[in-house]
Amino acid sequence: MPPPNTSPVHGRQARAVRPHAPMRPLWLCRVCAAAWPCPPARLLLTMDYRRDSAGLSVYMAGMLFDAAGDLMKLTPSQPPAPEELFDRFLAWTARASGRLDPQLPAPKSECRPVSGLPFALPECRRAATARIEVVTPAALDRLASLDASVYVCGRHVIDATVAAWSADLTAHRADMSPRIARSCGDSYIFPTGTLAGDR
Repeated sequence: MPPPNTSPVHGRQARAVRPHAPMRPLWLCRVCAAAWPCPPARLLLTMDYRRDSAGLSVYMAGMLFDAAGDLMKLTPSQPPAPEELFDRFLAWTARASGRLDPQLPAPKSECRPVSGLPFALPECRRAATARIEVVTPAALDRLASLDASVYVCGRHVIDATVAAWSADLTAHRADMSPRIARSCGDSYIFPTGTLAGDR
């Protein structure tokens, strides 16, 4: 057994995996320096809480409370706007869990349900730069099934991935041929997949 923090391959150090955690009191991501919660942190939190959307909202409400206090002490002359903090910490949790409340502010990019997909996709219609493969995970009574390809622009990769994971599907980014021209929000449902049988 190799010693801690080393690779099983001789002469190669193991890479430490660093979580996208907040750096307080600035509330920036410790890994990517984006405003926390950054898109990778949102994706990881959504995956961690995918069976407990209320728990995610409660956790993020606590983070909002802590961040408001820290940021107000940091810049008392220009405190952060409450609506900005709400959007940053809480509004995305409703979108990620698929339970949009009419009293919450509308998402910044309109999403639309696509026939055959159990989640909504961004509809900005920009040129797609990424393809996301959507897979129904294996279960006791069925094999895993490649169900759909979803095309999105770089800005909506995280949104589409989180939406698929929230619907208990697996999603991962795949190579996209430069010869394929699609718009953000386009999708293709494979006729041999599980979702095709649900239509």
